[in-house]
This record gives sequence, C-alpha cells and structure tokens, in this order.
Amino acid sequence: ASLFAGVGCALDADALGALEQALREALQAAWDTGAHARVDVRWRSAGGVLKYRLQPVVRTAAEAYEEWATGRPSPMFGAHPDGAVMAAAARLPAGSRVLDLGAGTGRNAAPLAAAGHQVLAVEIAPSLVQKLRGADIPVILGDVLDPALPVAAGAHALVVASEFATHLRGPDELRKLLATAADWLAPGGTLLLNAFVCDDGFEPDEAVRQASAAMWCTVFTRGDLAAAADDLPLAVVSDDAALVLERATQPSW
Repeated sequence: ASLFAGVGCALDADALGALEQALREALQAAWDTGAHARVDVRWRSAGGVLKYRLQPVVRTAAEAYEEWATGRPSPMFGAHPDGAVMAAAARLPAGSRVLDLGAGTGRNAAPLAAAGHQVLAVEIAPSLVQKLRGADIPVILGDVLDPALPVAAGAHALVVASEFATHLRGPDELRKLLATAADWLAPGGTLLLNAFVCDDGFEPDEAVRQASAAMWCTVFTRGDLAAAADDLPLAVVSDDAALVLERATQPSW
C-alpha cells in the first residue's frame, strides 16, 4: 500500500481489502505448489489508476539446486563428510550396500565408496547428478518420495538421510520418507536421519511450520517423529544432537 501510494495511487479501505485478499489467495496458491514458490507482483499506474497482478511462480527444490550448482563455489555442502555417517558406516562389514538420499555433490557418498562400501546415491538436481557420475558414484536422478524410484527393497545396510528432512514440507512427508526408507533397509539395517527438532514444550503453529519449510529448515517436534514412525518396522537406537557429534569429529572445529 505504501508503494502504491508513493506512485500516486493511494488505496482506500475497499481497495486495500481487495489487495489483501488477492495477496492471501496468491500466497496460498504458491504454497500449494511448493515450499519454495513465490508470488510475482506486477503493476503499473497511469493517471492515478492502478493496475496490478499477483501471480504464483513455482520454484522446485531441483530448480533451486540447479541455480546453486552453477552459481555457488565448491564445496557447496561442506568439505568433509558427516562424522555420524562415517561412524555408522565403520560398523558395517566391508562392501555393505549404502543408500545416500539427496547426495548433493557426494560429500558423504564419495568417502563411503572410498571406505569400500557399495554406494547408491539419489539426487534430484541434474547438475549435481552429473557431478556424482563424474566421481564414478552410481546415482539415480529422481525424487526420494517418488514411489516409482528404482531402488531395491530390503537391500541396504545403511540408508543416509543427511540434511534431507530439511526439505520436507511437514509430518506427512516425514512419514512417507520413513516408510520408504524402512522398505529399502535390509533386515537389521540402519536409517541415519537428521532434522531440526523443536525444544521440548514448544509446539510450532502453522506459520512457523510453513516459514521453516520455506527457509530450508523444516522443524519437527518429537511427537511428529514418533507419529511418523508409528507402526513402521523401525526402532530408535540413538538420539543425539548432530552439533555435538560433528564438533567432536569435524577437522574444522
């Protein structure tokens, strides 16, 4: 409203209400297409008459990562593998099958392969898939939550979902991830998942949940985690703060 007033098109109460309603609808339509969509506002004024258009613009995670792959310096996701990932892999027999979800540039996948494990990566951004293939890491281009993803069921001793839950849109997608990962795990296998978990006693409202998803750091409560795993063949074997683990293992700390 301040912007339009500055170009000589002040809005009365009715026009302001219409703008607010249009913006609410455009924001909702954008959110419905994805957490990283936006609203494009186009306007022009002539002789004190204002015309504007609010248009939802889809921007997928894959498109965002494509931009990152061409415009950000390496290493995009850190120079070292996750300490928790390598510690879990060290407990596996040599040559174990490991699945790395959202593998990025191979920060975890490459060291896992170098340690002698059979690594399969899943990545959604084509440019990052090319980087993985250039490093001789087998990779599937696709969405981890796609039920048609060609990943063998019951075959992997370790499934790594490092910094992947940050892209989920909420508890429903978390449930899909856990159910899918449970299907991919071999009997006795391990799922390693990290996520932003709220402090006990804090219950995020819908605005907090949507904002966290839009900012690439979707938050979950411990209740969300428990509900997402309910009735699945998964049992919690450890629950540790990632920051503490990484401070103890990363060379840069």
